[in-house]
Amino acid sequence: KGGWVFRGQSDASWDIKSSFERSVKEALMERGLDTTEADLLTIERNLIAKFRSRCDEDFDIDQKDLMGWMCAMQHQGVPTRLVDFSVSPLVSLYMSTRKHDSKVNFSVWAVYRPNYQTVYNSRIPWLLSGGECNDELFSCKDIGSMFERNQNTRLNTEKGFLSNWKFANEYLRKGACPDDVVKMNLPKVLWIVPEVVNDRLLNQGGLFLMPMSLEKPTMQQLFWRWHTRDDGRSEAEQFMQSAYMPMSKVDEAVKIAYLIQFAFSDKLLDFVSRFLTRANIRGSVLFPDVDGVAEELSDSVKGDTLRFK
Repeated sequence: KGGWVFRGQSDASWDIKSSFERSVKEALMERGLDTTEADLLTIERNLIAKFRSRCDEDFDIDQKDLMGWMCAMQHQGVPTRLVDFSVSPLVSLYMSTRKHDSKVNFSVWAVYRPNYQTVYNSRIPWLLSGGECNDELFSCKDIGSMFERNQNTRLNTEKGFLSNWKFANEYLRKGACPDDVVKMNLPKVLWIVPEVVNDRLLNQGGLFLMPMSLEKPTMQQLFWRWHTRDDGRSEAEQFMQSAYMPMSKVDEAVKIAYLIQFAFSDKLLDFVSRFLTRANIRGSVLFPDVDGVAEELSDSVKGDTLRFK
């Protein structure tokens, strides 16, 4: 519970990215357009607003629940900053083979959630107050401001924890503090467990990774260390460039890892597909609608073709 979570990808050479990072940010970069965090945040808010205005009658979601709308957008394939994960390694393995047609290795990413902070209200008094950022509470420039911050921390801790869902809503609605304040006091990624789940999320054991920045790569934010305030860029680059570790040493890696990537040879695709079918990890189970039935039939035809060859 609250430990390892998983993500399957059909190409082991890919790093972890949100659909917003792939289709929006990278498209702008290809056109030679430099964008700031504020620019990308404006694009994101416009997407949410347009989706919400056109699909209001199709979803029973409160207008102010921006996370609810973003989850609906993610479900419908609209680019968002959310990244799909699952608590089940087998579901993630299925997702890595789901659209795998080319001769490349596929992979399952494992991420250890306890290495990342849970947001609670003692860390973000400015966000809940409705006012502007209170630098005094964060920077502690003198003894008086340090005492005031400690008092707020104690009182807010006594009131209980603030859910990541609620924090994400406030963050999306109000935007962030100046960079120097955010760097010191906020985590770089959030793990979002949906407050309202549909059959698909329930069957898949789904949850979301939410990078706090739209400008910085998701991988960089996953390697950010809150205790050293390292931005994570060099660690992410080293991780992607490192050679694979022998399976015999995986236990050693687990003890110190934030992320582990398990890569599977494309030659194992048929074996893995048959194994998952026997384990009842099938399209009609994970996608309990017409699309799931159609996907399962397509998979069975593809499997028969592979065995015939």
